[in-house]
Amino acid sequence: MTKAGPRWTGKVELIKSKLDEPLHWREPRRIFVNSMSDLFHESLSDGAIDRVFAVMALCPKHTFQVLTKRSERMQNTCFRASDHRHSGKAPARLGTPLILFPS
Repeated sequence: MTKAGPRWTGKVELIKSKLDEPLHWREPRRIFVNSMSDLFHESLSDGAIDRVFAVMALCPKHTFQVLTKRSERMQNTCFRASDHRHSGKAPARLGTPLILFPS
C-alpha cells in the first residue's frame, strides 16, 4: 500500500489495517474483497482467510464479492469452516450476502 493507494508488488498478503473497515461503515456497501489479487491465493494462510470471512459474517448489511481462480481452495475453506458443526452438510449461511464467482 502506498500513499497513492494500492500498487501491485507481486506479493499477496493480508493488510490487517484494512480488515476492520467494513465494521465501521454505516451505510450498506458492495465490497470487492481482494480486488487486486485472489483471496484464496496459496500464499495466504487459512487463518488470514478465516479472518476475512469473520469480518464478512459480522457485517450482514454489506454485500461481499469474492472472485477466485482457486475454486477448489474456496470450497475446501467453506467446508472446513462448517465441518465440525454440520458433518457433511452444506456450510451454514453466514448471514451475509456473499457472492462467490469462480473465474
